[in-house]
Amino acid sequence: MADSILKALLFSVLFLFTSVLSADVYRWTDASGRTVFGDSPPEQSKALPVELPTLTVADSYSDGKQENKPAASAEAKDEEDAENETVEYKQFAVTSPEKDSVVRANNGNIMVRLALEPALQKGHGIVVYLDGKQVASGDSSVFSLESVDRGKHSVFAVLHDENDDVLKNTEAVSFNLLRHSVLK
Repeated sequence: MADSILKALLFSVLFLFTSVLSADVYRWTDASGRTVFGDSPPEQSKALPVELPTLTVADSYSDGKQENKPAASAEAKDEEDAENETVEYKQFAVTSPEKDSVVRANNGNIMVRLALEPALQKGHGIVVYLDGKQVASGDSSVFSLESVDRGKHSVFAVLHDENDDVLKNTEAVSFNLLRHSVLK
């Protein structure tokens, strides 16, 4: 007997919660001219019921940790394989400074610009070398080199993946840097 009363009480509570959750929503304009939404409009206002869309619930996102679950479908496996494929870069070249050019920079600061196609992929990076020494790195196609000495220099860049494996090199570009001399 107590069991049936407990079940009836539980059913009543659940019914009460679902009726509260499914309350109607109305829209009306208040005395200030503002649009107001609520579940109990004032009696003197012309409240209109609001059609609410069906609630969509999405699965939680993955935190990146691999679990020992089989792929949900062949399509999901194909997408994962596509992410793991190495991208073939069609173009990777130094566009500035130009080959055998003369660059005037009294402060010794020069910009190295690279042409890269397709765009740099996630996890890939670029390392810039000046006269055989690493001078800059990052995930940009524009690098600023500061306080470069005057004279003839050679610049090239290396494109690498997340494991630091070299994917592609640019050709070395030679240029001359002119700086003002304080000696007379």
